[in-house]
Amino acid sequence: MEPVRWSPPTATPRAGTRQSSPPMPAVRRVELPGAGPEDVVFGADGLVYTGIDDGRILRVDLLSGAVETVLNTGGRPLGLCAGSDGSLLICDAHRGLLRWPGTGTEADVLVDAIEGVPLNMASNVVRDPGDGTVYFTASSRRWPLDQWMGDLDESALAVTHVPA
Repeated sequence: MEPVRWSPPTATPRAGTRQSSPPMPAVRRVELPGAGPEDVVFGADGLVYTGIDDGRILRVDLLSGAVETVLNTGGRPLGLCAGSDGSLLICDAHRGLLRWPGTGTEADVLVDAIEGVPLNMASNVVRDPGDGTVYFTASSRRWPLDQWMGDLDESALAVTHVPA
């Protein structure tokens, strides 16, 4: 067997497609002091925020490359939503829906249970810019993040099982 390297043809814009103006900057990698960034958002300050698997929320200055820890949720941050007031809404897989008002403060728990059932694996959050309503998701009501395979297996069985 002799592998052959394949190079795709140069992409050409199709009629009616929009071009970025100005053109998008080149992709570059930003090293973080941890693993598992799940979501990335631009804050009101123009800086990038992301959460990593050890519970930290990081603020990244793309111009200087500086990365600093602004908060530790004590859980596992997943989805983020930046507010125009400098706050962050944070879906934490272990703690629920949190709100961080900004630098120098801790995060407040907004929702950690629904109808008395602990919120398990809060995963993404958005805010309606019109009326401010917050919408968030939980990936599983039964399985915690560290048992994600159980959720996957259970879903696969439910989808593939056909009664006789």
